[in-house]
Amino acid sequence: MFRDLLVDVGNTNAKVAWMEGGAIGPVTRFASALLVENVLPMVMDDSVRYAIFSSTRHLSSEAMRSINEHVEVYTVSATLQLPFTVNYKTPHTVGPDRLCAVAAAQQIFPNESSLVIDAGTCITYDLIRKGQFYDGGNISPGIHMRLKAMNTFTDALPMVEADREIKFHGDSTKTALQVGAIWGAALEMRGFIQEYRERHGELNIVLTGGDAPYFVNRLKTEIFVSPKLVLQGLGTILQHHVGNAV
Repeated sequence: MFRDLLVDVGNTNAKVAWMEGGAIGPVTRFASALLVENVLPMVMDDSVRYAIFSSTRHLSSEAMRSINEHVEVYTVSATLQLPFTVNYKTPHTVGPDRLCAVAAAQQIFPNESSLVIDAGTCITYDLIRKGQFYDGGNISPGIHMRLKAMNTFTDALPMVEADREIKFHGDSTKTALQVGAIWGAALEMRGFIQEYRERHGELNIVLTGGDAPYFVNRLKTEIFVSPKLVLQGLGTILQHHVGNAV
């Protein structure tokens, strides 16, 4: 049986998984800077049909060419055949990870409206209406970016690490920074969820991203959590594009 390689390249780390018969297998992670060294051996097999990439980093043409010598490669963008209509005013600038996450939400909740929240380096909010229309969304700093910014742009505030167990009230400079970053982001999410629901009616809330565990118990609403959301969307987009390509 043929299989396809799904590759999600983030700012720091990359995640890859095989898709066989529509099912996505275990996820392998490695540093994004080591993309070619890890992916090239994986595609040098006759059973591999396609490789599809979502990347928030620039992928050099040389790197992609070396992979493309062994397998047909697709890179997610708004120019691919997508399973929804893109109403984003600058579709050439929308992050491929956002398109993938929306495609997965559409597959999970067909014909329904969903707000996808991806908690990573940045926190992105993306709306798909009635499972058909992608209207874009919002981007804000992620937890670690907030903590780093407070250290970088002040003389006195230290650099601290995020703590998943932090309570609501800071009782030291360290915990005040942690609460400000983590709970600040969580309350922002709550506000966006409430505002989107007031504007668009009932929505499924889909949460993903490396920092999703910080928010699972802080959002006070029913949510669908998927650590493989971008990979699932890669598979959905690949199947749709290949099936509709002329």
